[in-house]
Amino acid sequence: MAMKKCPVCGEKYSDTYRACPFCEEEKNFRRGKPPRRKGGSRVSQSGPSLLSPVLVIAILLMAALLVYLLFGKAIGEKLGWGKDPAGSDTPGIVTSSGGSVSSGAGSSGASSSGAASSGAASGSEGNTSEPADLTYEAAAALPDGLTLSKTDYSTNVGDPDVTLSVSGGSGNYIWLSQDDAIATVDENGKVKAVANGTVNVLATDGTHKALCIVRVKGGSTPETPTDPGTGTLKLGAALVVNAPAGVNVRSGPGTENPAIASLVNGNNVTVKADAGNGWYEIGFAGNGGVETTGYMKGDYLKNP
Repeated sequence: MAMKKCPVCGEKYSDTYRACPFCEEEKNFRRGKPPRRKGGSRVSQSGPSLLSPVLVIAILLMAALLVYLLFGKAIGEKLGWGKDPAGSDTPGIVTSSGGSVSSGAGSSGASSSGAASSGAASGSEGNTSEPADLTYEAAAALPDGLTLSKTDYSTNVGDPDVTLSVSGGSGNYIWLSQDDAIATVDENGKVKAVANGTVNVLATDGTHKALCIVRVKGGSTPETPTDPGTGTLKLGAALVVNAPAGVNVRSGPGTENPAIASLVNGNNVTVKADAGNGWYEIGFAGNGGVETTGYMKGDYLKNP
């Protein structure tokens, strides 16, 4: 079937018609007869419409969005979306350094590298750990390099404690007294006068030191040690002596160990063992009467 164009009215019509149906319709209309055309229509002369393609695209997009909302998760799991190349379902964690650490099979390697990084970082900040097993003698042999707020002062037994400050070095210090029988010092640099005499108090960061001479007046001069480190103190009951202002009990056999208590003359203790170098392991009544174990020099102990 082909289309013809009427030379009279200019309309197009099927070649199945013998004559132009539009012209016949016009003639019948003028004669007052109803139209007898059984087919054919006037061909629109306007250009092609864009409404239909746009509508089709919009419908397709809406259908795709609906399918994604309803079945997107299931489809993603089947296609393996969101998984890393190693097969881990857990997404990578971005670290502060800009790298990524993933859990699962690769976590051990990442942890190792992270540990190495943290180790390098801590190393760059300097030595922040306390010197291990540092005795007064070892610390005194270190070179000078720190600065104390006082380098020489006098005090009396019973006077307020004097707190020394230190600067320089790594910033992490340990305090040591040459002789706790004359003056003690705590981890904050607070010096307490105990008995008449002169003693050195030092601060060290493990690589350098600074000394302060403390001259104590008043009180009694420490008596001759009951046990001069020869192991003559007997195990069992003992009394604290030579400590009118108190003597520290430490967590280990040495002044480098922290003090855990303070005892005074007349306190009862139990000598448990000889720890060497004039130190003894003792038992005593701690806070609340709880039996506590510590270490004290034999200089301050005497069998009854």
